[in-house]
Amino acid sequence: MDTEEYNRKLSELYKKLKGEDEDYRADAARELGELKDLNALDLLIAAAADQDGGVVRMAAKALGQLGDPRAVGVLSTALFNEDEKIRKNAAVSLGQIGDRAAIEVLLKALHDKEDSEVRDEAAISLTKLGVDVVPLLLELMLDKANPTRAKAAKTLYGFREDERVIAQFLESLDEDDYKVNNEVTYALGQTASLTLEALLEGLNSTSPVIRSNAAKALTFVNNPIAIKPLLERLEDEDSRVRGWAAIALGFLGATEAIPKLRQLAQTDTGYVGRFGFQLVKDAARDALREFKEIKERN
Repeated sequence: MDTEEYNRKLSELYKKLKGEDEDYRADAARELGELKDLNALDLLIAAAADQDGGVVRMAAKALGQLGDPRAVGVLSTALFNEDEKIRKNAAVSLGQIGDRAAIEVLLKALHDKEDSEVRDEAAISLTKLGVDVVPLLLELMLDKANPTRAKAAKTLYGFREDERVIAQFLESLDEDDYKVNNEVTYALGQTASLTLEALLEGLNSTSPVIRSNAAKALTFVNNPIAIKPLLERLEDEDSRVRGWAAIALGFLGATEAIPKLRQLAQTDTGYVGRFGFQLVKDAARDALREFKEIKERN
């Protein structure tokens, strides 16, 4: 479009952004952000304090696209809005703007109790601002008195290939908090190229908690090298270990485990945990169903 048409469009968007219809205001904020029109900065800052949540969400996103540090103040306020989408957009935008004045509020957002995406985006934005958030997140995860420690562990998934995270997650294989446990084992399983050897060693630990968590992490690892050690764990004295070994073997499609799994599916009433299955026999049945599904897919 030519300059005259462009200016006319901007004029219309300014008018919409100041209008009474909240849908029009939200749409105008979105378009002005996409156009990166710095002349709209003051209007968008005002829109980021609008009474309508939809308008605020779009304005918070648009201000990041403009990238002007003068928006840091209103975005810092939006970062603690009750609307999770507003908080997320504000966290993203503060990283896009790149003003280190936002570091303090972004650090506070790492403690967001409601939404993992807000914490994740705050961590990403802090990294863009040159802040090493890994030590802080590890501290939050390890603090037994911290009610959001599992959420800190979940945010650390975004840094799962960091050597410090891998090392601490491997040390945390003895974690008995099931929410933290879930995040740690998932992350370790998803980084198998870096953690497989340690997880296989964990299957032989003297600690049943470590053995069961190692087997649990191996449910996310598609590597046949894990089959033999997992087969041995089907005879483990601890029911949690037997259950997770069964599930891991099912995902691996280890047909050599079928006879033992059929036996466990009939007789083993040992407790595994608070998941989709609670008993070893349920885990074994799930594994056998997985074999069937693999066969049907192939």
